Amino acid sequence: MKLNDEGDTALHIAAAKKHVSFVHNLVQLISSSDLALKNDRGNTALTIASMSGVVKIAKLMVDKNPTLPNLLDPQNPQNPSPVFVAIAYKRRDMASFLLSKTNFYALHTSQQIELFIATISLDYYDIALKILKKKPELALERREENGDTALHVLARKPYGTIGSSSELRKTYLTDF
Repeated sequence: MKLNDEGDTALHIAAAKKHVSFVHNLVQLISSSDLALKNDRGNTALTIASMSGVVKIAKLMVDKNPTLPNLLDPQNPQNPSPVFVAIAYKRRDMASFLLSKTNFYALHTSQQIELFIATISLDYYDIALKILKKKPELALERREENGDTALHVLARKPYGTIGSSSELRKTYLTDF
């Protein structure tokens, strides 16, 4: 049941307000298909949860309906998946969780590239490495927008962002 002018359900609102226990109770009461309901902007409650960054809320939803991270709107391809939203809102832990639950291969190659480059731009190298392990050829792919590759993005990083030379030397020397 929609509760406001934006078409939000009680679950959308509870996720936005970060009410873990309320979400827990709602998830127990509703069907897994109800978890996939979208508001008027085309967002599921999981998408709203991905904005909040509360991984426990997302986990409750995904445990009940594992297809949620993969619900893409063919009518509105500009509507991003929850993992993209987590990255856009700089929710590192949420992005890592959702990436593990997203069918990465179902994303269009341009979406995979954008996700990969966005993680590098935000210095989420652990997530970027997970993506690269899934599809190594993304290292050479170019963005449609400007032709950049991941290397272009890395090369524009300020000195010291990726690791200081003293850290690298310590790592190098301790390996021997």
